[in-house]
Amino acid sequence: MRVLFVGAGAIGGYFGGRLLEAGRDVTFLVRPRRAAQLAEHGLTIKSPCGDFAVERPRTILAEKLAAPYDLVILCCKAYDLEGAIDSFAPAMGPASAVLPLLNGMRHMDLLEQKFGGMLHALSLGAPPHGGIAPGIDRIVMLLCGEDNLREVVLFPMNQRAEDLMMGAPSEATPKQLRELNIRIVPPGPQ
Repeated sequence: MRVLFVGAGAIGGYFGGRLLEAGRDVTFLVRPRRAAQLAEHGLTIKSPCGDFAVERPRTILAEKLAAPYDLVILCCKAYDLEGAIDSFAPAMGPASAVLPLLNGMRHMDLLEQKFGGMLHALSLGAPPHGGIAPGIDRIVMLLCGEDNLREVVLFPMNQRAEDLMMGAPSEATPKQLRELNIRIVPPGPQ
């Protein structure tokens, strides 16, 4: 999975760095000045969760974007939102997903305007790319390198879209009691 981070500041740098640490294919879409900083100093994360550094993270400038990425993670400042969306547009393909890590909701309208067909189709029940429409849980599964969705979802559903804990606790049926060799004896008079 090819991941493009739009921005390599606090949010993009941290999450992009953590994905690099996990061995993922990450590229940072940055401006020339930030690209020079990353080339000279690298990317360093200092965190209570553990430190990490990469000498030369892969960067790209907007004018060099050509091939689509599987996932675009948007991590820019609010004042640069329109420019950022325009800058990563060439990285969007028919099966690309956008994950905004931003405050507020303004970005949703702008993303809808620019990539409306991809973002709006799911709300109508039609997967826009051949039924392979990854939700956040599937994206997390891929980024974590897991083979099974159940490894990253707190309450995974079965094939009938039921949570295994749905209806629990509930009264046991007579059939369930028989299967477990349990007999209920009502309390007698005291």
